[in-house]
Amino acid sequence: QYEYHAGVKHGTGWKYVAPSYNCPDDQLGPRIATDTKEIDLLASGNARLATVLEKAPAAKRDEARRLLGLGRYMEATIRTLRNVRLYRQACQKGDEARRRRILDDEAENVRALLPWVENDSSLGFEPSMRYVTDPEMLRWKLDQLVTEGMEGKEME
Repeated sequence: QYEYHAGVKHGTGWKYVAPSYNCPDDQLGPRIATDTKEIDLLASGNARLATVLEKAPAAKRDEARRLLGLGRYMEATIRTLRNVRLYRQACQKGDEARRRRILDDEAENVRALLPWVENDSSLGFEPSMRYVTDPEMLRWKLDQLVTEGMEGKEME
């Protein structure tokens, strides 16, 4: 389920295409609800791990910090997926204000993830595609999320 894309190339230019990401319009609501539940669970687990991290023995602290980074990465990934679906819904309804709020939320999501990815280069690395979420990619994404100039653009 890979296809080559001719857009901005990161890594080898191949991307994974999963039908479950491109759900039918009538399934957006249930998928968004599932995404929200997953985000809440990951956020709760990450918060608990963050408190344990402060108490971890020095010998285990680095590995605990890496584990927390992985948890933050997973949470940010699901938040992005939910934001894509929310944006799609907002486009269907023609709700410009909601679209801007979603873009702002996604920009904040990227800003929160960036320090974790800068700290651990293994985050965002997938062997067949190389880096799909390195700091350079995240900064590029932030530039694209600037809400000015987004008017009239539909999600592809």
